Amino acid sequence: MQVIFNGHRAKIVSPVDSITLEKLSQAMKFQPLHMKFMPYKQKKIATRFWDGFVKLFNKTTKEFPTGLISKLLEIDPKAIVKPEKPLKTFSMTQKLSCLYEYQIRAVEALINSPYSHSMAELATASGKSVLTAELCLRAENMKVLVTVPTLDLLHQTKDALVHWTGEEVGIYGDKSKEIDKRITVATIQSLASGVKYDNKSKRAVYPDKLKERAEWLRTIDYLIVDECHGAAAESYQILSSLLSNTYIRHGLTATLRREDGNELILHGVLGPCVTKVTPAELISKGFLALPRVELHYLSHGNYNSSLGFAELYKEAVVNNSNRTSYIAEQAKRCLAEARGPVLILFDLLEHGDNLYAAVKDLGRSALVSGSTETKDRKSLVQQVENGEIDIVVASIIWVTGVNIRRLKTLIVAGSGKSGTMTVQRAGRVLRTHPDKEEALIIDICDEERLYLRDQYIARRFFYNEKYPGYVYDIRED
Repeated sequence: MQVIFNGHRAKIVSPVDSITLEKLSQAMKFQPLHMKFMPYKQKKIATRFWDGFVKLFNKTTKEFPTGLISKLLEIDPKAIVKPEKPLKTFSMTQKLSCLYEYQIRAVEALINSPYSHSMAELATASGKSVLTAELCLRAENMKVLVTVPTLDLLHQTKDALVHWTGEEVGIYGDKSKEIDKRITVATIQSLASGVKYDNKSKRAVYPDKLKERAEWLRTIDYLIVDECHGAAAESYQILSSLLSNTYIRHGLTATLRREDGNELILHGVLGPCVTKVTPAELISKGFLALPRVELHYLSHGNYNSSLGFAELYKEAVVNNSNRTSYIAEQAKRCLAEARGPVLILFDLLEHGDNLYAAVKDLGRSALVSGSTETKDRKSLVQQVENGEIDIVVASIIWVTGVNIRRLKTLIVAGSGKSGTMTVQRAGRVLRTHPDKEEALIIDICDEERLYLRDQYIARRFFYNEKYPGYVYDIRED
């Protein structure tokens, strides 16, 4: 079997028998999670003209996402796979002397991967910024694009790369379009905005006014996707198509698990995972603070079984004064035990307002949400790091891209069952600091039979998976 590929799509160019085609089709298809658990009658209607599976291999054209070449090689290890143009190579010489052994191991695994597209699963607070800088320096003869999901990460990553590489680094996003540098950091939203993805042709369609952006993206040699667990989204499909000339792609994230079952789409964009650095490894070696995960079980009585999730969440979580008071008491206890600063994370703005009202008099406090200006958020980060703020009540905007080593306690005030979100939230307090002996994570578990109970059970599973031996059940008398 002979295969040629570019950055976006691969194609079999030799004759293939029908049995092999069927094997490839089976290996490159999946059933979305919502289809697996759909009631029988609804599924029967939904699958009237569709079998309920997403197929990434086209048996007619023999095309498939380049990241799934590893799947093809599992079926035919002797297949000859060639790029449409020669791949550029990485320097084999380590550039930064400050790297830890596990960071060197991850870099080497990525640049020596047998696949042009590869991912690394790296524990939160493992130092992805310096690792990214090393990758950029090893790609010394390449034009590099680093994508991030948020504005906070945009500026934070740019500053880190300037520091570690010593090069000028461009920004694409937040009203800037600097495309004349060897290394550019961009938000995925700014790159995909205004572009549509044609599912039939598997190509991005863009208007003439975006031609300059598209032409610039065609000059990129190397793509690094930070927080790559989100790369199954359509915006990344758009970017993948625009980057058809970008043959080398690496993704970095703390968790590759996806609750929607779309891992295969993610792999299609960025390839297989070739290396892992677990929280347990970093904790045992002293690179992460010793965690203490406390699951606090609260019972609020039975709620109306006819309530939908949104209504129940507002009644049992957002506007539950007893629950809010309990969280305030925990924050007060943590400050009294010198476990501050305390970060309290919420999902809905109304919930944040209620929480802030309950804790603002306990110490020097701040409220952070999406409406907080970027410069003000950066200022707050520095104030917390300097020990000038005791309690921060923050929305999920602080779940990624915020590195505050001084934080000692996290209180998860919201709910949810996402493994990605659970791991990302915990990572906010796991960074080491001279004044931190232990990182405390308090997760409020609502023992309602409707929805919320299932959600905390899912979170408990992820805590035990990532931090075995450090999870404690707390039940109030």
